[in-house]
Amino acid sequence: IVLAALLLAPAAAFAAGIEITAKEKTLEVNKGEKIDIRRGDARRRDKSVQVVMSIRNMQPANKGKFTVQWSILRKGIRGNVEEVQQKSSVVELPVGREVVVESDPVTITDIRWDSDRNRNSGSREQDIDGCGVRVLNEAGEVVGEMYKPSDAQGTIKWREEGEKEGGKAERNANKDKLPKKFRNPQPQPGGAPGI
Repeated sequence: IVLAALLLAPAAAFAAGIEITAKEKTLEVNKGEKIDIRRGDARRRDKSVQVVMSIRNMQPANKGKFTVQWSILRKGIRGNVEEVQQKSSVVELPVGREVVVESDPVTITDIRWDSDRNRNSGSREQDIDGCGVRVLNEAGEVVGEMYKPSDAQGTIKWREEGEKEGGKAERNANKDKLPKKFRNPQPQPGGAPGI
């Protein structure tokens, strides 16, 4: 909850005449049905959030098109921090005008359970752990950047323009696939697929 508050309070950075702010915006909350478990119940809640970035060019010497890159870090249910989104968008930054760029939605999950005897109640939740935003000019030079919290800079590994997505973020997205023994069922005698 504390970490989410870090993003709720707009973060600001000002370098080379580029001012950057970022804040979290909740798009949708889906509360799952209660599930009866032994001696109590549990509920899963999925929240769809996005990071809204405001960029303002305060330097008349900064002209042309700019690439806004962003990276979003999520703290998992087990406490691990992972990069869940790294994308970019090309924008024009007129002097003195605010340009708003929105990230794609990111899903945050929390699971809460209650015991009839109140001994085994608890929760596990994901949270936005931080973000990084940087602005590059047409030559590919960084003319402004912002990290919230500031130590997120050491966690984010920026990809170069044109470098394909993948790596850890893609591997994490594939974790929800079926276990290996269920992916490629082998035919059994009689023609029926086996497990």
